Amino acid sequence: MKRTIFYKKFMISYNIIIFTFLFITNLVLVKNIQKKDTIYNQKINERMVNNIYDIFNRTENFVSNFMFELYSDDVILEDTMYLLNNDLIEYFKHKIDKFCLSNKSYYNGIQYFIKTNFQRNNYIKSIEILSYKTNTSYLFERDNNLKKKTLSISEMDKNFLQSTEENSDEILYIRNLNNPKNLKVEGSIIFKMDKNIIKNTLENYEEILRLLILKQNGLILYDSNQEEINFIDISNIINKYKDNVNIKKVLDDFVIMGVAENETTFISNPELIVYIIIFDIIVFIAFEFFIFKRLKKMNNRLNLILDTMTNINNNGDYTLKRIPKEAQTEKDEISIFCEKFNIMCGELEEYANKYYVSLINEKNAEMKMLQNSINPHFLYNTLESIRMKAIINNDREVAKMIFILAHLFRNQLKEKDIITIKNELEYCNKFLEIYKFRYPEKFTYSLDCEEELLEQTTIKFVLQPLLENYFVHGIKLENNDNILNIKIKRILNYINIIMEDNGKGIEKYKLEELRVKIKNNEIDSSMVGILNVNQRIKIKYGEKYGLHIQSEEGKGTTISVKLPYKEM
Repeated sequence: MKRTIFYKKFMISYNIIIFTFLFITNLVLVKNIQKKDTIYNQKINERMVNNIYDIFNRTENFVSNFMFELYSDDVILEDTMYLLNNDLIEYFKHKIDKFCLSNKSYYNGIQYFIKTNFQRNNYIKSIEILSYKTNTSYLFERDNNLKKKTLSISEMDKNFLQSTEENSDEILYIRNLNNPKNLKVEGSIIFKMDKNIIKNTLENYEEILRLLILKQNGLILYDSNQEEINFIDISNIINKYKDNVNIKKVLDDFVIMGVAENETTFISNPELIVYIIIFDIIVFIAFEFFIFKRLKKMNNRLNLILDTMTNINNNGDYTLKRIPKEAQTEKDEISIFCEKFNIMCGELEEYANKYYVSLINEKNAEMKMLQNSINPHFLYNTLESIRMKAIINNDREVAKMIFILAHLFRNQLKEKDIITIKNELEYCNKFLEIYKFRYPEKFTYSLDCEEELLEQTTIKFVLQPLLENYFVHGIKLENNDNILNIKIKRILNYINIIMEDNGKGIEKYKLEELRVKIKNNEIDSSMVGILNVNQRIKIKYGEKYGLHIQSEEGKGTTISVKLPYKEM
């Protein structure tokens, strides 16, 4: 016989469990690392977008404040309009004349206004003013230089200017300059932001982050990857990275989009693969060593048990062979089995010695039981003889009681276990009549049953134990107004028997105890009648049938019996 089958099966099973455990652990570990890495990149991406948004938002506020102050100051606005409608020489003459008439130490014109505003924002590289009347461009730089250039008609077009942003080093904020007197557009003012500011900001972030800056019309102003893409490509990027895309709008001018382009942490991080492999090897070796030691020891113990049983099977010697203590070194099921097996062997030895004595005692007990048994027909016939004697002595009340008692006893002997509800009610009526003799004027009762239910069947003695329980525990013998009502009716597909009284009731703790025993189908010697009825109903018809009790101490008890209804 092979003694390693158990060992091999368990070893294979444990190896499958170990590999499954390592696979799931690795999978969960990689997924968690990827998830944390993704969350981290999302936060960094959000921080990058917020920083770029802050740059554009500050610049947007600067442009808005600049235009507001320009239109709020009549002197500066008049100087700007003069510049737009005249050539530069004529403008300078006008500027000198104005300055001479002024008592200030400086000329408060558009050039001085732009110079002071450069100090408010470091992102604006230069400000350019275009005159539509003279087709001239005036470029104001941060070093206070002014450059004049004559432009073609196409270069003056706003759409043309915006289209040059994509390939230039500047981002343009273009605003119209309207004459406040007639609201005619006299020119444009262009605020030029240096893109190097964006590049310098992105140096603080990882290469996996990609920044795109777009106009609301779809024009791509900036791409940190410096790729030639169009609006359709941007839609594909959004669909590809989904949750790793962060988008913010700057008023109605720009759209800032940050993308974390890290799809797989596991593949892109070879060190992680090495660590996981080392972890798997260490765990596998540790598990294999532990399982080998445990299974080897268990296999040795089982071999000892198998040897003992084989020897017993061969020579039938129960007195000499027991499982050795070496197989019981641990507190587990095998040790319990060994202990029980050794006890069983001792008991078998004892039973073998006492077998014939027990057999003789059993035969003697059966003989004695037969000798002491009473013929029930003899008892019934004796009651009939007593009743006839009472009639001869003209004691008809005693004769009636004996007749009812004999009738009950006869029904108990002759009727089958399954009877009709009609027969059960007749038996209960006889039973109540006996108690009427015992307690005259103490109680009244009623038996009410729907006619269609009289031929329905039930197990015998469903109500008698409940009635007896009432007369033993429930009736108030000191009162004469005791009432006992029994109603039998059909509810859907079952029969409901309700026995209701106004007696002593049941104490609350005893009622809870009784309900628990009914629910658990238990037997208690102090409640044997009620619990016996419940148990017999459940055994016969199933768990959904049985008793339910409601009671209030001092006010009475209601017992509901649920039985199955059968179509006739």
